[in-house]
Amino acid sequence: MFFSVANHVWARQSSQPHREEQQSWRAIVGNKALGLTALPTAWTPPFLVVGTSLYAEWLRSGPAGRATVLAPTAKALASYMAQHPEWAERGLIIRSSAVRESMKDRGAYQSLELSADFDDHVIVRKITEIFGAFYSSGVNDEIALIVQSRAHTTLKGHLSNERRVTATSNHWMWEIEPPNDAEGRVNSQRESIPDADKPLLCKPGDRDALVELFRRIGRFCTEMNRGRVHLEWGYADQTLWLFQLDFEEGQRTPSKFGNLRLERRREPNAPHSHSVGQSHANNVVLCCASGSWRRPQRAVVHDGA
Repeated sequence: MFFSVANHVWARQSSQPHREEQQSWRAIVGNKALGLTALPTAWTPPFLVVGTSLYAEWLRSGPAGRATVLAPTAKALASYMAQHPEWAERGLIIRSSAVRESMKDRGAYQSLELSADFDDHVIVRKITEIFGAFYSSGVNDEIALIVQSRAHTTLKGHLSNERRVTATSNHWMWEIEPPNDAEGRVNSQRESIPDADKPLLCKPGDRDALVELFRRIGRFCTEMNRGRVHLEWGYADQTLWLFQLDFEEGQRTPSKFGNLRLERRREPNAPHSHSVGQSHANNVVLCCASGSWRRPQRAVVHDGA
């Protein structure tokens, strides 16, 4: 599933993990990174994973020596990106991937962006910030990091068939975030699956084609037979990228939008880019709540029953 490119640093292999392998790899790369391996490599921006072993080493060292602990890994990451300049031509995003992180923890841990002119010293500072925030949260868990190519998106949103969203696994809700507010429902049951070896392409401005792509992605996910999922996506340069896949893992909340809350925190003049948690761009959290769906009223498009 992964192969080592440097101490603490892992790159993804194209093969899918066997179920018996998943638990052991989860302890190394975290739940979020494991979710990405369920998606074809052509559908996700390229990424590396910094394993949980670095956080463990960081914890063991004293505060004065922690930057020294991180320096070799930061240099390895910067060197790898220099050898693959297409990965970082628009910068990177470093995202947390805790071992026991679940859908209910969405947005709880930090994700930080790096501009394209980053170096190993910047990487050390960003990792220090993420590790420090995770440690200060008091959560009893281990954390890995996803170091992913950053895409400047013109559209961002979510696609989900969670139990709290839809009655059956073939029915999905899609959402496009502001300022392009839209949402709707689709049925993936009779759709074909996209070619896993090709990017998810869609012409700009073609909403019907985008919704059709949501249906086809939904069919891919139901064919995995791994339960309900929530996907984060972004559209950039005629390509739909999938940034995150979370499995519901047996949560049984009512299928009512009244059980969801969408919270948004955006810094002034921040550009669109894919991120979750506390980043320097749009931050979106979907979580259980007892209140109502806190979004402005807008048209909902329904597709199939």
